[in-house]
Amino acid sequence: MAQDGKGNASEEQQQVCHLFVKQLPGILSYRIAENGRSEMPENETLQFEYNLKRLESDSRKVCGMDSDSDVECGQSVPPDAKIRIVYLTCLQILVKYSPKAFHPEWKYLLSTEMITRDSHSLGELPVLTLVHAIAREPHAKARHAAAASLSTLFEGPAQRAYLNIAESLNENKVRGFVSLSQSMGTLVACSIETMSQCVTHENDKPSCCAIIRGLTTILSGVSWKRMNLRLLDRSISALCDRLERSLKDKPEIGGVSQACIHALAVLFGLKISDSQSLMDEIQYILFPEGVTSK
Repeated sequence: MAQDGKGNASEEQQQVCHLFVKQLPGILSYRIAENGRSEMPENETLQFEYNLKRLESDSRKVCGMDSDSDVECGQSVPPDAKIRIVYLTCLQILVKYSPKAFHPEWKYLLSTEMITRDSHSLGELPVLTLVHAIAREPHAKARHAAAASLSTLFEGPAQRAYLNIAESLNENKVRGFVSLSQSMGTLVACSIETMSQCVTHENDKPSCCAIIRGLTTILSGVSWKRMNLRLLDRSISALCDRLERSLKDKPEIGGVSQACIHALAVLFGLKISDSQSLMDEIQYILFPEGVTSK
């Protein structure tokens, strides 16, 4: 798949990326029941599993892994979760290789509504987008892979330029004609809302760190002159809440705590929200007994 001298995606790249993304809802919703049979009709299962095996083989080659390698997933990962992890890993590689080719696919990878995280329904509700996968994927390693792919989707100069198009200054749904900037604003706002909620509720530490990195990337990439600042405030609250809980669970800095502190430092550097109150809150969380009033 060749690119032109300016790094723009060729027609071939866009076609390949579109065909790849079209498989996302089917693969992310793919489950194998306890009796070993898939939930799909039998006449569709054989072809689907054949395609998945080809995808697994091809993506392992792209990753430089042996065909029988189990390095990424581990023996404890169910077969259907392995397929989803491999797909998401391959998606991340494609996004890194040709980010501009995925710009038209954002409407399929992101969600137009906030996805509620409910730990009691993991694996039972449909998974249609990367945002759905972060909130509803039952296996932690697959949630981690989804968060890593989403973070990659927002990284880099081309992605930040595309993010800057997004506009969503109010929380009411736009009716009638929807411009590209408004459509992007809805996708970005719903991603921020869902990821902020997942920062609060994610129990798997590597997945939580990946979600925080993705949230930080998108928050630092959008133009806050065009987006509702309440989204930033709610994200900061979620990060501060998770930081406080993490420090109580494990006093030493590291893992989730370090990811939260880095994220808050990046957001503080944006100089958008009330920086002094943010610093006061972070200082109180880190040194509750050391803060003295002036």
